[in-house]
Amino acid sequence: MNTPWPSLVTNMNSSTPLPADGSLDVVDRFWHIDARTYTTKPSITIEFGYDDAANEMVGTNTINEANLQAQRFNTGTSNWEATKLFGTVNTATNKVSGAAISPADFFEDWILVDNANPLPVTLTNFSAECITATILVTWTTETEINNDYFVVEKSYNGVDFSEITRVDGNGNSNVSISYQVNVETENSVVYYRLKQVDFDGQYEYSNLTPCNCNNLDLITIYPNPSSSGYIDYEVSSNQARIVTVSLINDIGQQVMSTKESIESGITKKRINTTSLSKGNYLLMISSGDTKRTQKQFIIN
Repeated sequence: MNTPWPSLVTNMNSSTPLPADGSLDVVDRFWHIDARTYTTKPSITIEFGYDDAANEMVGTNTINEANLQAQRFNTGTSNWEATKLFGTVNTATNKVSGAAISPADFFEDWILVDNANPLPVTLTNFSAECITATILVTWTTETEINNDYFVVEKSYNGVDFSEITRVDGNGNSNVSISYQVNVETENSVVYYRLKQVDFDGQYEYSNLTPCNCNNLDLITIYPNPSSSGYIDYEVSSNQARIVTVSLINDIGQQVMSTKESIESGITKKRINTTSLSKGNYLLMISSGDTKRTQKQFIIN
């Protein structure tokens, strides 16, 4: 079943129907390509070799070897993108060659997939932002298969969700489609997620996206992903205050908590991450007046 996954890979979703595990459509090998010394991502050309006689491609896998192409996992969208397939297979030499990768497509984790059943990106963007008197929730799909409708949900604790509104999907589509809804503004951090429902009732959820309209805003975290032993962050506040800065790992454990003084306007701070394991983390900044802001980052 093509396990274990690399640390940054979160799914092997297939296209017919969602959500389903597409592990049987890929060669049972991952390639993790991590060039650590560049300051700007390069353009590269990769050749992938595979074994068609071992359990990499046979066994329970359902692969047409003549259809093999390379596909990469986008850590920004947490998806295998069906529109991003690379290289040409030579079944005599067992190689996929000529995979010319631009800097924008240079991600770390790669597979070889049967291009008749690529692991698709259904949702390429999901965000919520404060727009004067409302919160604008937006999302974009690259492909839609049997898509009946979306449900926009919200939560105040990231666990218990309630439905806000429903939006009709477009059934089957191979073009990029953007959606947006305006929802009531909140005075605290609210977590939003999207539920995508197929015509047969199957469904899947997006990642959570927090929104904070309370004038305490974590603007950016960089470098992200980080392999340098630290992260810098910038926080914007409408007043000077003492805040609590916490790091939460991907299973909800608090791994760091400290008090920091921030100024009115934008304050830049640094956190030493050398003691942290590779993985996904949440940086949370909160103050005594119940204002809170947070963002996700990756250590690799």
